[in-house]
Amino acid sequence: MNFFTRKTKSFIDAKKKQNEKITLMFMGGPGKPVKDFCISVQWLRIGAAALSMTLIAGLVAGGFFITDYRNLQYLRAENQALASTNESQAIQIQELQNIAEAVQSKMTDLENLDTEVREKVGLEKAEDETADDGADPERAVAGLTTSRSSAVIGDYEESEYYENVDVLEDLKQELLDMD
Repeated sequence: MNFFTRKTKSFIDAKKKQNEKITLMFMGGPGKPVKDFCISVQWLRIGAAALSMTLIAGLVAGGFFITDYRNLQYLRAENQALASTNESQAIQIQELQNIAEAVQSKMTDLENLDTEVREKVGLEKAEDETADDGADPERAVAGLTTSRSSAVIGDYEESEYYENVDVLEDLKQELLDMD
């Protein structure tokens, strides 16, 4: 019988703990009634746990938003820098194409002048032209042909990361030397 009394007593103690209540009293000021609220300890614990979980979830979500915001700011700055670099490189490429066209025009004028002089003097074609009849008609000047300059510019335009920026300056210098 002793066993049952201990079980009954612990059950009654558990029920008492469940029924424990906390009373909160709010005073509104002079002349106002006092308001009191009774809250079960069990509900208070559940509320505190829910509030804690909500705060933790909010902090984690806030951390993710702040991290994403910083990443977006970094990407925006990097994008602006790349756009600026792209714009300046496009200008350089256009300058190089203009120089290449001017050099090509001058080479064509020189070839025409050479042909006219040879006709007036009565000479035949130059030796290097007769030896390369089936070859590319563009002639090498200072080791660079106009087809090579166009190929270098095309390769540079197609490269994914524009890693070799000095190529533009070297090509520009070669074209100016040819001019």
